[in-house]
Formats: sequence, C-alpha cells, structure tokens
Amino acid sequence: MDIPASSQPETPAPPATTEVDALIDALAQIRGRRGHRGGLGAGGTGRSGGGRGPRGDHPRAAHGAGEADGRAQHGPHARGGGPALVRLLSTILHEGEPLSVSELAVRIGVDQPRASRLVQQAVEHGHAEREADPSDARRSRVRVTESGAQLVHTVRSRQRDDAGAALAALDAAERTQLLALLGKLSAAWPQHQEPRS
Repeated sequence: MDIPASSQPETPAPPATTEVDALIDALAQIRGRRGHRGGLGAGGTGRSGGGRGPRGDHPRAAHGAGEADGRAQHGPHARGGGPALVRLLSTILHEGEPLSVSELAVRIGVDQPRASRLVQQAVEHGHAEREADPSDARRSRVRVTESGAQLVHTVRSRQRDDAGAALAALDAAERTQLLALLGKLSAAWPQHQEPRS
C-alpha cells in the first residue's frame, strides 16, 4: 500500500553553494582570529605547554600559522598550504589583482606581522610572488602563482564537498540559523595582536 505523499518525510533540499561558502568562510575567519598561542607554556602563564612545538605552537595549529609553515603531513596541505595560507591565496584570487601585505591583513582578519609571515611562506613554497607596486615604489604587492591557484582550487573543492555533506544534515531553516549565528560569532571573535619579537 502506498503511503500518501503528504505523510512521507521530506528530504531537506541540498545546501546552496552560497551556504557552503558562507560556512567555510565563517570558520576560516574564526581560525584566523585565534591569535598567538605561544609564550604560555613552561615559564609562562595560562595554558599548559604540553604538546607544543618548538615555537610554543600547538601541533594542531594547522588551522592557523602552524600548518602554513609547511608542517602538515597529509593531503594538499602537505605541499605547503595550511588553512591560513590557503585563505590568503584565495583572497588574492577573489580580488582579481595583487594586494599589499597590509591589505591582506585586513581582508583575512590577522595582524600585519602574521600576514607578512604567511606571504613569506607562500613565496617560499612557490604559491605567490612579490611584485613592485606601480603606485608606490616603497611597497610591494603579492600575486598568486599557478601553483598557488591550483592549491586553492584543490583545497576549496574538498572543503566544499565536506561542508556540503555536513550542511545536508540540516533543513533550510536550521542552515539559515546556523550561518547567521556563525557569522555573528565570527564578527565578535576577538582579534589579538601577536607580540613583536
């Protein structure tokens, strides 16, 4: 006997690409604002230093500067691209033109010293190049290389697949509420300046 269509459970519509990208961007923004985690281990105050790397970074700092150092061991990140670095490269690609370090710092939500380190890592891994700023000879701009563009494409494709699968478990109203709350949380997350050495 057929069950009337009205009594069958409705399958949620698949998440829209804009919802998937909004989730990825909000999580990346929060990761970028986590700030400096070093200096709080042995001899410091606050968090325990257990399991930290040589600079005081947590081994799972992969979502910030740590993995961008090229210390990731698996997947696309093993080629020198942690989430913070990928977000930096993605930002330049999205703008469609080279950006200065200070412009990048503002757009990805980190302080200028960290943005400068991420740019240096991108250059060292061949994912970006510096070029002279035609409007100001005293500063340089950063552009993405073909290698950097391929890294962004690979990582973003996997992120979209994962985020889409996760969001598919929620109905449209739940997705809307989640993304609104994540956006609010991301905007309110404190951004700490890293101590200068």
